[in-house]
Amino acid sequence: MESYEFGIANQEIYNFVYNELASVFIELSKVDIELGNKQIKETLLYVVSNTLVMLHPYIPFVTEHIYQEFFPRKTIMEAQYPEIKGIVANDDIAKLNNLILGVRQIRADNNIKLSVEINASVEFEDFL
Repeated sequence: MESYEFGIANQEIYNFVYNELASVFIELSKVDIELGNKQIKETLLYVVSNTLVMLHPYIPFVTEHIYQEFFPRKTIMEAQYPEIKGIVANDDIAKLNNLILGVRQIRADNNIKLSVEINASVEFEDFL
């Protein structure tokens, strides 16, 4: 964003939202959220709200509406743009991400509806 390369910034945000947030974090969080894990919910809210702030220059009306669903009587215009403090890379998370993307690709290639449950078993050596 600092170099005004908005197309590249947009693509990076899209890749994060689809490949990291939706494919990994939300997928891994579903069980904990159903069990009422407050810390996971708070972390997810933090990540989603900051993601909305990053998306705001591209789709302002949509992000404002969604933001106000989370934070009534507040505007996204007053939110501070998130700063990148450091990226933690983890090979195990990358493996898990690739697994989730692979299952999604198999569903798409074989026209398997999302409502159809797939039973799968995967074994990793030295995972997490």
